[in-house]
Amino acid sequence: MSSYSFESQRSSFRLRGLSALPGRLFLAVLFFLTTGLPPVAAEPPEGGPAAVVGGEAVSWAEVESAVGGQLQALDRQRQQLLETGLDAAVEKRLVELEAARLETSAESLLEAEVGSHVAEVTPEEVDLWYQQNRARLGNRPKESLAPQIADFLRQQRFDERRRSWVAGLEKRFGVERHLEPWRVDLSLADAPVRGPADAPASVVIFSDFQCPFCSRILPTLEKVHETYGDQVSIAFRNLPLESIHPQARKAAEAALCAEDQGKFWPMHDAIFARQKELAPEQLKARAEELDLDLDRFSTCLDGGAKTAAVEADLRQAGELGISSTPSIFVNGRPVPLGGNREPFATISALIDEEIGAE
Repeated sequence: MSSYSFESQRSSFRLRGLSALPGRLFLAVLFFLTTGLPPVAAEPPEGGPAAVVGGEAVSWAEVESAVGGQLQALDRQRQQLLETGLDAAVEKRLVELEAARLETSAESLLEAEVGSHVAEVTPEEVDLWYQQNRARLGNRPKESLAPQIADFLRQQRFDERRRSWVAGLEKRFGVERHLEPWRVDLSLADAPVRGPADAPASVVIFSDFQCPFCSRILPTLEKVHETYGDQVSIAFRNLPLESIHPQARKAAEAALCAEDQGKFWPMHDAIFARQKELAPEQLKARAEELDLDLDRFSTCLDGGAKTAAVEADLRQAGELGISSTPSIFVNGRPVPLGGNREPFATISALIDEEIGAE
């Protein structure tokens, strides 16, 4: 195992994800990271229009509405960079303090406490990982990928060991972070909510009734409800991805039609339980099973009474730059779900922080 290098770690923190940023933002962020000076951003002037066309004003609100999702994405990327940089700076300081306490160098300490504890990856472990992820790799032959897989698994172990050790240093020396978490401004007007509206923690999910990943998150949300009770409310927003889930929008309307009769959550559960049965007549069958007034439900569904409500959810998602499902927020803070095998632990950690902040 090679020794830990502060310079390589710093470079990793700084450059991770920058290649995905737009050209101008990349240069601005690179300037900030290499000089320590904040990039100068153009701010809309106080008062006055953004433009005047044919004698009529174009407001800054119109401009921001047109690119709201992109602006939210840039704000989030900036926050993620700041959090990454803060973690790197805190870790560096902690390691230096521990090295000084033990009268050794930071590099020697990291090798002794982290590098030397990372076991080598075996061929059997490489084979198991390959078999589990073969489809995602396009069925490329294992022999051509084995070195990269071994490096990936080795780096995972190194990072896990380092995080665990650094967490212990945080307890030893004490750390107070003063960077406020990034939040989105979520409107819950007219959203179906489970739990008290004034709960200290609000979980909001943007979901798609035809999305298989959305159905898989339901046990996690149920566990949140069972664990926290009245301390947490759970709100639902529709984000039907019609390009890949053509029946999702009508299912969303059906759930909102059921809400008119006080049965949004039972219909929510019934639809997710039978995701391959989302034709209008099948949705009406679910309504009948739930003892809804079927005539009233059918009139609502067939007449498009909830079309505008679904459109409002889609519009809010677009303004916030939300384009995938499920997307979950805790008091406006996004929950990282990509590849997360323990989503409850991730969500509950944020809930605990928010409840503790009350």
